[in-house]
Amino acid sequence: MDALYPAAAHVIFYTVQALTAFIQPSSYLYWPYTASTLLLAFWLGRSAFFSRALWWNASSIQDYKLYFANFLVAPALMTALWINEASVVSGLNQLLGASSTPSPWAASWVARLAFTVIIFIVYDLGRFVAHTLLHRIPVLWEIHKVHHSAVVMTPMTSYRLHPFEIVIMSAPAVLLTGAATWAFNRFLGAGISVYQFLGLHVFLALLSFIDNLRHSPVWISYGAFLNHWIISPAHHQLHHSREERHIGCNVGFSLAIWDRLAGSLIVPSDKPEVFELGLDEASDPKYTGLMSLYVRPVIEAIKKIG
Repeated sequence: MDALYPAAAHVIFYTVQALTAFIQPSSYLYWPYTASTLLLAFWLGRSAFFSRALWWNASSIQDYKLYFANFLVAPALMTALWINEASVVSGLNQLLGASSTPSPWAASWVARLAFTVIIFIVYDLGRFVAHTLLHRIPVLWEIHKVHHSAVVMTPMTSYRLHPFEIVIMSAPAVLLTGAATWAFNRFLGAGISVYQFLGLHVFLALLSFIDNLRHSPVWISYGAFLNHWIISPAHHQLHHSREERHIGCNVGFSLAIWDRLAGSLIVPSDKPEVFELGLDEASDPKYTGLMSLYVRPVIEAIKKIG
């Protein structure tokens, strides 16, 4: 019986976390971001965003199931398989040496701004690397197909992820931000931190006011110039297209420079483009239930290894 208490506590704690995401600054559903999403969709006159057909589509319902299921499964998986930024810094301290004597400008706004910018850049690069691997390595693509199996998109589609993908997607970013943190600590002294807004990295917080619309029918393009530098919601909507001309495009999350260097950038037009979402029809039936979304990708990935 004693073994049941930790399990019950785990379920209760993470269920509460899932239900209260709107008050958690680290969540895409944090209330300022949700409010901004709703206001932008209303202001732009995108009635499809508020339609029952979108939010009660079978694909959307699967998003909700995965949202709650992953809140219960992913933390245990992350604990078992995961390294965090602190462990990366600790490992590099042991391997290459710990913090030196702080330099005179370690506590200056210049050092903190430099740290804020570098962390944002390497974090975004890490996500681009992970996302690229998920698309280009057949074993990992089977896992990532869960996300791309959505045939309609709402902000909840951000949570349409296989639990293994959560670990895979996080790893390169944590390694790079951990290495950058170690470097700043090593040469400037420990304790330097990024500028924050609403409890999140300031750049990520600002982008979060619009990024929920990347998984939605609301088309927002940043224009001819900015579209070559920053990933807009329209960029990511093209990424989810199942049409041949869009396959593998716009892999980045915030900065478009990585796609430009990789030759995968497709700049969206200012006006909404028409295309179908999801996977090919032969694959879609594999992703029609929670167990299928969890188990079938693993089976398909093992087949690729064999």
